[in-house]
Amino acid sequence: ALHASRFAWVAGDSPRYADHVTIQRMNIHHMRGYGVQGALVDSQIVNNEIHDNGQWFDRGWVHEAYGTYVSGERLLIDGNTIYRNNGNGIRAANPEHHYDTLNDSIISNNMIYSNVGSFCHGAGNMWDSSYGIVVWGGSGNYVFNNVVLDHGPGSGNIGIKTRLAFCAECREDVNFIFNNTVVNSGTGINNTGSANEIRNNILFNNEASDFHPGEAVADHNLVGTDPLFVDYAARDLRLEANSPARDNGVCLSEVPTDIDDTSRPQGVSCDIGAYEL
Repeated sequence: ALHASRFAWVAGDSPRYADHVTIQRMNIHHMRGYGVQGALVDSQIVNNEIHDNGQWFDRGWVHEAYGTYVSGERLLIDGNTIYRNNGNGIRAANPEHHYDTLNDSIISNNMIYSNVGSFCHGAGNMWDSSYGIVVWGGSGNYVFNNVVLDHGPGSGNIGIKTRLAFCAECREDVNFIFNNTVVNSGTGINNTGSANEIRNNILFNNEASDFHPGEAVADHNLVGTDPLFVDYAARDLRLEANSPARDNGVCLSEVPTDIDDTSRPQGVSCDIGAYEL
């Protein structure tokens, strides 16, 4: 596994981070713990395959092992394929302190699937909830053009989760969840952040609930309607020509292309979801 300190190292009130780290084009797999873990600034985790971590047993337990477990500022997590990790696909932050949140970062263009399983949490308890992407606290983060699927039934297994921070000194949660495709989990998107924006997402075939927006600003999401994918069974979640997601989104300057780098829009307006037709 790759570590750049567990979380920010603090001397007095001043956090210390690893900076200008690039983790690129690596195959990170079958580690006892996390695939990539650290407190990072001005760094990139791009075009990696991160999979099958946390599958080792110790005293009969499966270890907590997310694909990524990161905090810091100005990170780019882009173009990764993250699957079959025991816990979360992308976990951002552990916000008991403001220096453990993730701020002003981008999580984009990732394929994230089947990160599920019970495991022994670091606190010593067994944990059964699995998330594709979780942004826990923090502000100014953009989560867009991700395909998130197959994270298990039950309301606790969530495609994309945004959560309030614990700490009083943390920045207010203002994150942006745009143009993701989230299917076949317990809950599609679950938001408990205070002022997040959730737009242009496809949320379909999630067993307990497709969408729990909470207090977020939410519009132009396709919720509970069959998007008419090209081949769902083969994880080809591009849109058919007659898809109800086609031309029914709002064009956002933050998302000028889709997950395949196709320019938006291709029609009279932008498509909903990670793919533009």
